Amino acid sequence: MKRIILALVLLLPNLIYAQAGTLKPAPEFAGIKIDSSLDYCVKQFVAKGYKLEKSENNIATLKGTLGADDIELFLIATISSKKVWKAAVYFPEQSTWSGLKQKYSTLKDLLDS
Repeated sequence: MKRIILALVLLLPNLIYAQAGTLKPAPEFAGIKIDSSLDYCVKQFVAKGYKLEKSENNIATLKGTLGADDIELFLIATISSKKVWKAAVYFPEQSTWSGLKQKYSTLKDLLDS
């Protein structure tokens, strides 16, 4: 009896967590979901006005604008499934800490909306 109760106590939280994990929405960047294939994501960003600079070794490099800034966007896909698992963005260099903080806040608000 104690084993059954112990098994339920250990198993129940895992089942609840596994179920909750399936309800998580797909990650987005600039209104485009980035949980699909690399080719699909690149086509979506190109359609939105980004320019494909390079695509090799499961990494696509795009250039475009976000807000009023020119950015460089890197989409990184897994080797086996070719699904995008990471998006990295390089923003223009700032010369002061306060300028960097202000730019970060502005762009964060833009992406959150």
